[in-house]
This record gives sequence, structure tokens and C-alpha cells, in this order.
Amino acid sequence: MGIAAEKTKRLYWLWLAESGLRGRRATLLRQYGTIEGVYRAYVLEREAAGEGLWRPGIEELCERLGDYERKGIFFCCCEEENYPACLKEIYSPPGGLYYQGHLPGSADGRTSLEWEKKEKDGTDKEIGRMAVVGARACSERGRGIARRIGRELAQGGAGVVSGLALGIDGAALAGAIEGEGRAYGVLGCGVDICYPKENYHLFGQVLERGGILSEYPPGTPPLPAYFPQRNRIISGLSDGVVVIEARKRSGSLITAEFGLEQGRNIYAVPGRPEDVLSEGCHYLIQNGAKLVTGAADILSDYEFSPGLRLDSGQVPKILLETTEKIVYACLRLEPKHLSQIQQESGLEWQEVFNILLKLELKGCARQVSMDCYVAL
Repeated sequence: MGIAAEKTKRLYWLWLAESGLRGRRATLLRQYGTIEGVYRAYVLEREAAGEGLWRPGIEELCERLGDYERKGIFFCCCEEENYPACLKEIYSPPGGLYYQGHLPGSADGRTSLEWEKKEKDGTDKEIGRMAVVGARACSERGRGIARRIGRELAQGGAGVVSGLALGIDGAALAGAIEGEGRAYGVLGCGVDICYPKENYHLFGQVLERGGILSEYPPGTPPLPAYFPQRNRIISGLSDGVVVIEARKRSGSLITAEFGLEQGRNIYAVPGRPEDVLSEGCHYLIQNGAKLVTGAADILSDYEFSPGLRLDSGQVPKILLETTEKIVYACLRLEPKHLSQIQQESGLEWQEVFNILLKLELKGCARQVSMDCYVAL
């Protein structure tokens, strides 16, 4: 197929994505055979019948695509070579994907110069991807676990896919960035909208280390109905789904259900029996999900990296002094009060306070409430 013909086919899919007929795609293709057939039936034939349907011509569609690309937004249809092959295998794959940055599982070349250099050198090459999802209103313990697992997955050679939401999703992507791996955010709105706004900084980091993608056109607001459908893309892009803190009725379990339907492995991190945020994870474990406490439990099922380079949970490439190591060893993923840290470390109160400030600056600890700290 020539370049012009391939681009024309992409424009037909762009029309479908923005015409309001996206949800009827399968029915329309069965009826008219090809995407070109659908376009001609709905635009040309109905125009002749005097029906007013949104009807840009090929030239207008081409101009619209060019406007997107000038803004750094690209569109890939399901019939193109760089469309993620894993998505073609799922039920109701997106007819097209809008994206900024890098498209997972493709060789489109739209990566940062740093990634291009690493790929040419043959290092830090992404081999597989894992979805990491969980509660927005998560605990500090869950946030810390998600960050650590995201970091360790990246260190083990796996890209991390999530929804870029507050809580577990954002923490897992931040961990993947710390681990110098690839991170992908799948949105339930247009890729030109940072939702939620609190993740603006993370949004930019994900663009540098991976990509932001959506099946919804630029400018589409984040409506509640879009997020459950978004979840099938998160699991579809991944080799497995990891759930960290989720209620029994939650979007995270919807993602896990999509993963099961798509033949993906399902993993869950256990929590306290009385914690409602652990109900979903315990339900998954009771129904066959693999219980995991760290990325090593996940990576052992794959061959992502020939040399797994996991650390003990400490942020990579950060050197701690002796007293800093003592205080850091006292920290946990659950908040611990300054007085308890002081007693366990055996150091003076003021010295512990100063060390905690240093650990915060180094990204190894965080104060979550008055005089209460957690490990990162």
C-alpha cells in the first residue's frame, strides 16, 4: 500500500473517531465491509439524501490531522503498522489512538533524544509492560508500595502502564520514572488535557519517559462514562495487571476483569483484613490472582530482563551517610511518629529531625502529617 493510500485510510479512521459513531464501529464494518465503505455510506450517500451529518472531506481531515501534529499530538489507526499489536488481540480494540510522546509497542521514532540514544546503544530497551492500578484515595502505605513496585518493574525491564489518576496510578508511574524506565498514561479524556490537574508535573515526566494516549479526540472532557472503557486499553497494552489497594466495587477491578478476558496475568497486593481498601485485592487473590509483595514476584513470571537489578526499596543512585541509613531503616510504608523513630534509632531528637529533612530532600522519605514520616 502506498503512503498516500495509507494516510487516506488513517483519515477515514480519524473521521470515525470524531463523528460520534465510534461506538457503532463493529456493526458498521460488518455492514459496509471497510472503513472506506463506512465513510462513503455515511458521508456521500447520506449527503445525497439531504441528511445533515458531520461531514468533513478528505482535505479537511488532512488539515485537521496536520493541526494536531503541529501541537505534538499524533493519531494512529488500527490498520497501521505502528498500532500496538497487543491491542489488536483484545475485544473491541480502539479504532484509533491519539497520543503524545511514544506509542507503546511501536517503532514510530517519536521518542525523546535520550531514549533514541539509549535504543541505538542497545540499553534500557523496553521488552514488556505491566499495568499497575489502584485506589485514588489510597493510604500512604499503598502509595509507597505502588511507587516501589513501579520503580522495581522499570529496573527489571518492564514499562509501566496506568491511568495517571491520583493515588496508586500516579505513584506507580512516578516510581517507573525513578527507575529510569518507560511510563505510559492512558486517559479518559483528550491527550491535551491533564486530568487531574494536580498531576501536571507527572504528566510532563511521563511524556519525557514514555507517552500519553487516549481513544478520545483532543479537547474531550473527562466524563465518568469514559473511564471504564479506558481501562480495557490499560490492560490490553500490558502483559499483566497489578492491583494495589482497591475496593470490591472499583475501576481497578474493572481493569482486572478486562485483563482476565484478555488473557493477562492478574496480581494483587494483600492488605489488612479489616481495611476496606484491601477488599478488592483480597477478592482477586481468593479468585486466583497471584499474591505479590514486590516486583520480583511479578517479574519471575516473565523474561523482561536477563539481569534483574532490583534494590532493597531505596531510591536508586542515592548514597546515604551512616546515620541516614540508621534512620531510614526505622521508616516503614505506614506513618511512624518522630518520637518512635528517635527511640528506635538511639539518636538525639534534633539529630533525627535534621536527618529526616535530609532524607526528604533526597526523595527517600516524606512527612505525611505532623511529625509522622513514611519511607519512599
